[in-house]
Amino acid sequence: MNPDAVAQAATEERLRATRALLERQVLTPRDPELVLARRHREELAATLRDQLGATLTVTADTAHLAKHVSLDGARPLRLAPRSANEHSKPIDDRRRLQQRGCLLVCLIAGVLERKTWTQIPLGVIAEEVLTHARSLDITLDWRSRADRIALTDAIEFLAGVGVVELRAGSAGQMDSDDEAFYDVHRRRLALLLADPVRTAEAAAPADLQPLEQSGGDLAGRHRSRRLVRALVEDPVLYLDDLDEEDRMYFVAQRGRLEAIAAHITGLAVERRREGTALVATGRELTDRPFPARGHVKQLALLLLPELCARDGCSTPAEEQRAITRSLLQRHAEHWSTWEAHEPDSVSRACTAAIDVLADLRLVRRDPGDGAVYTLPLAHRYRAAVGRRAANAQLELS
Repeated sequence: MNPDAVAQAATEERLRATRALLERQVLTPRDPELVLARRHREELAATLRDQLGATLTVTADTAHLAKHVSLDGARPLRLAPRSANEHSKPIDDRRRLQQRGCLLVCLIAGVLERKTWTQIPLGVIAEEVLTHARSLDITLDWRSRADRIALTDAIEFLAGVGVVELRAGSAGQMDSDDEAFYDVHRRRLALLLADPVRTAEAAAPADLQPLEQSGGDLAGRHRSRRLVRALVEDPVLYLDDLDEEDRMYFVAQRGRLEAIAAHITGLAVERRREGTALVATGRELTDRPFPARGHVKQLALLLLPELCARDGCSTPAEEQRAITRSLLQRHAEHWSTWEAHEPDSVSRACTAAIDVLADLRLVRRDPGDGAVYTLPLAHRYRAAVGRRAANAQLELS
């Protein structure tokens, strides 16, 4: 066999495994990439540790990537799709774990960690969680619909990362003949927290922030990892967003940092005067796909040419609403979500669309007066909106 072909195949396998880990963080036997992660675990662990500061743990049935990110850079935890319809939705339109659900994840994990269960019905989990919550002065009531939904979501999240697995019954059911009965995978439970001792000792959110390295090579290595992580995980890295030291370091090391990010992800590097972005030909690796189906993102896409037309100038909040009203009137037959003649509806639509654009680093909103400034990446979509056809159908290209 051709040695070059073997080496190329191994490289492609490592890339597939890396992308799956970056996208999902946890691989279980239902993920075909787990075999690849196990096969190349030493190379993958070294690359992810040295270049991203992430920790990869691979066992016989799990690959778990722990990203050490700041709390203000954390993104919502998404629940696994329950149906083909949910699976077809863009990932950021899928159900997310709400604050109460996150609390329940922690409480359930704490209960499971203290016990030695390998199998357990949901009703017993619920009882133990109530007892655990009372010891922490946390009020829960399973007669409350909100708390039961939070419990169901928490169990779904833990099932999605392989900590529990439905053995019998109906998922989320308790107090019925069809009560859910779960297997508990204790090794995966142990991997749920990257640093359990530090988490247990934390007295405030600041104690959970990644530890900063200082001095000499350690400081440079930490800065390199942080910048590569920004290239890999954010829509774009703008030089103006960096402080002076980070900007000087990035400019001096730009070629090396971009090459590392491209090697890790397999995406193409687009370098501009204002910064750098990794460009995917499809929807690879993104947790915020755009453009996409959905009224808010369609409206956001239609807003962009209007905002970009004001080169170098901001768009006041009132003008944003006027543009939005015009678009809602023009495409009323497609968007029943909003009413163009109702100011509150127009305002909600405008705010939602601008929120999407700001999150994608396409615009910047002035926190004082709400004016919007377009950022360089926005001009990529300036001509992305097709003209209205004679039959008045909305065409996006």
